[in-house]
Amino acid sequence: MQLIPMTHSKNPLRGSSVSQLRFLCGLWKGVEGEDEFDEYWLDEAHGVISGTFRWMKKGEIYLYEIFTLLKQDNLVHLYLRHFNKDFVSWEEKESPAHLILTEVSDSHAVFVNSDKPESGFLKYELLDSDILRFADLNSDGSVRFELVFKKMD
Repeated sequence: MQLIPMTHSKNPLRGSSVSQLRFLCGLWKGVEGEDEFDEYWLDEAHGVISGTFRWMKKGEIYLYEIFTLLKQDNLVHLYLRHFNKDFVSWEEKESPAHLILTEVSDSHAVFVNSDKPESGFLKYELLDSDILRFADLNSDGSVRFELVFKKMD
């Protein structure tokens, strides 16, 4: 499944709130060929939504991700770290991946890299109440890769 190339805002969305991303909360699972993946977004607590992602390739753990959404300086930030199966971080100790919310609705959210907004964007999009598509896109809207999840709870 390919997304239609699209444009997006590179400007941080001021005044947004973490609660606007509640549509992400819950357990999501997906399969693509031999790959299996699951993502769990915890309900908001004290203004923070956090969660985990696990990707399995050919019956083995490929990567884990731990992430958190929080509001700082009137912006919603997504911080995340990738880990291999031995839990060694891909990012430097003091430098988690850092993205900023630039678009949000009841069914989608767009984040750009805080240091390089021109490098592309991440989009979460509800296709149905129980189907979530995650896409990692180039700045022109072309797809680097995407994952489609079904809600389990």
